[in-house]
Amino acid sequence: MNYKSVLKYSALLIVTGIILWLVKISVGHIKCVPIVYKSAQKYNMDPALIMAVIEIESKFDAKAVSKAGAIGLMQIMPKTAKSISHELNIKKYNKDSLYNPEINIMIGTYYLKKLLQEFNNDIDLSLGAYNAGMGNIKKWQKQKKEIPFEETRVFIKRVKSARTKYKVLKKIFN
Repeated sequence: MNYKSVLKYSALLIVTGIILWLVKISVGHIKCVPIVYKSAQKYNMDPALIMAVIEIESKFDAKAVSKAGAIGLMQIMPKTAKSISHELNIKKYNKDSLYNPEINIMIGTYYLKKLLQEFNNDIDLSLGAYNAGMGNIKKWQKQKKEIPFEETRVFIKRVKSARTKYKVLKKIFN
């Protein structure tokens, strides 16, 4: 096989891989995109980061509930959501509102924005706080510790990896 054949074959494999990955995209992904972009624009956030959090937290299942009680696409704890709903002046908010993709993504995006502001745009600390709680991250910072929860370290890596994938897709489709 010559060099040009190898390049053509490699390009074909890459394109085939992208097509196969796109075929796996669920209806949930497609329904979320306009809501994510709307919230991202409203709060000046990276839509790829929001999509990544949704993918890792709920796999785009709006009815997802974690063992800890986090709800919806962005897996938001009801207590956190209630507090943020007051800040955002969401009328008639209740716990079941978190099953509504628009409300869940708006609250989750706003919360992630607050965490990024709190942690000086440090993506690792912000994602760590999103997963393990702001109090834990601040405590670990004071103790000058690395994040001790393996689940949180894995969460950060997975979100960052998924974010890269969504950025690549955005470039392909723009």
